[in-house]
Amino acid sequence: MWNVTQKSRAIDWIVDCLTDNTLFSLDNCLLRANALHTLDSDNLILVSKLINKYYSEPESTIRELLKIQGKLALEEENPYFAHLAFKKLNDTNGLNKTFELAIRLNWMYDAGCIVEITKNRYHLKKLIEAKQKSKQLIWNDIDDCIYKYLGNEFSNNFKKYCRNRRVKPRAEFSPTNTINAAYALSPKYDVGVGIARGGLTSSYVFNLIGLPVILCEAHRKGNGATFEWKHSPEKLKGKRILVLDKDSVSGRTLRRTVREILPYSPSDLGVYFNHNPPLVHLDKVPKEFSNVYYPANMEYNQFYEAIIKFQKELSKRK
Repeated sequence: MWNVTQKSRAIDWIVDCLTDNTLFSLDNCLLRANALHTLDSDNLILVSKLINKYYSEPESTIRELLKIQGKLALEEENPYFAHLAFKKLNDTNGLNKTFELAIRLNWMYDAGCIVEITKNRYHLKKLIEAKQKSKQLIWNDIDDCIYKYLGNEFSNNFKKYCRNRRVKPRAEFSPTNTINAAYALSPKYDVGVGIARGGLTSSYVFNLIGLPVILCEAHRKGNGATFEWKHSPEKLKGKRILVLDKDSVSGRTLRRTVREILPYSPSDLGVYFNHNPPLVHLDKVPKEFSNVYYPANMEYNQFYEAIIKFQKELSKRK
């Protein structure tokens, strides 16, 4: 038997029951009956009337039920069932109220879902501020929100970036962590060296933020690694260089890359990884790096400014 503890959840299940193609299945009948038992007498009478009305006026019935769900969810302080209802209703005012509730209760997932829907810059800023106040070290829990906020252009331009540089794209890494790192680190370096294919997401993001990046390709082979410059390395001479890669496991590709960079006498050499330890084996990172960066040791106090700058640069490439 279904266990329904909140009225808004009961309404959500009733809506699912009514709109399910298997409306007359035994499971759905049990679901609806059990959901109704959670409602108080006033709501029970109203919802029962609406269910009977569904067969003659399905669309208006569902809208009325969703309005009840949203209202009850706000009263019960349940952002999840509130945002589900207001999303289906396309109710901006309801979504705004739900967002404020989610932020107050620290329900970051639901606040992020509302940013995905509204693409509202004020909502984005409030969400980021709430994350900063919570002092959470993990930020990629809002990756889906950031992806949706940026739109398809993030992935489409990444594929174009790889295609124009004649490298095969690989799976993208967290836009949240990478955009934040690019905004913070780009002013500290003159040029980036992206190791394909693990460092391609970072190369794309750092380049868009404003750091010139040249690509190389390095792969483990036997006890060493192969290496090929994809662009001329001449601009590396005497510069502050930031190497971009996803991780360091054996350290072979990273050591080979450092060996290829050193003849250009860099004035500083740092590295940024997409992953955190223990996926980054810090004992395998070459000693030539004066600074080793990864998401967990980055500050996120300018993340909102980072997203806005990245979005602005992204829009120029539509």
